[in-house]
Amino acid sequence: MEENQDKLHKEVMDTIEFIKQAYKKHGGYEDPIEVFREGNCGNFCTFLLEEFGENAIPYAIYKDQEVDHIITKIGSKYYDVGGEVTAKSYVTYLLGRGSSDLDYNAGDLNRYNVGQVEPEEILEHTDNYKAPIVRINNGEPKKIPSSELERMKKIKEDLEKRRKEKAEHDLR
Repeated sequence: MEENQDKLHKEVMDTIEFIKQAYKKHGGYEDPIEVFREGNCGNFCTFLLEEFGENAIPYAIYKDQEVDHIITKIGSKYYDVGGEVTAKSYVTYLLGRGSSDLDYNAGDLNRYNVGQVEPEEILEHTDNYKAPIVRINNGEPKKIPSSELERMKKIKEDLEKRRKEKAEHDLR
């Protein structure tokens, strides 16, 4: 059982690395961790849901009952672009970024918790790659440029191609 969990964890980590490299390959100039933690977390979750199917369940890190970050539960672990994630590791990331919209300190960690999220809430964070997504950057809303949306579509295509190649390889 533990061996299967280790294998699944490795597959997830390999997929996360593939997504980060695909982002750069398609002209992404920002740090993929920032891109997928600060506005495209729903897209990232969608990539993992498509990649891992029924093994993947959408979750969120909530702050005061509001969705703050979309994550994915695969097996017994939670993931985002940084790999395995917890509410504490996510808050630690935010504190390290020094975002001006932070209204908490390390003592406010209990305001954050992990819970399952409804698919509609993920769509609010992705809009199915079709329309500009509002991205929060230092508390200011900003529309994600169409080039970024095109990049998300290309990553999705790369993942589909990778799955197809893997399936063909597994048939041999």
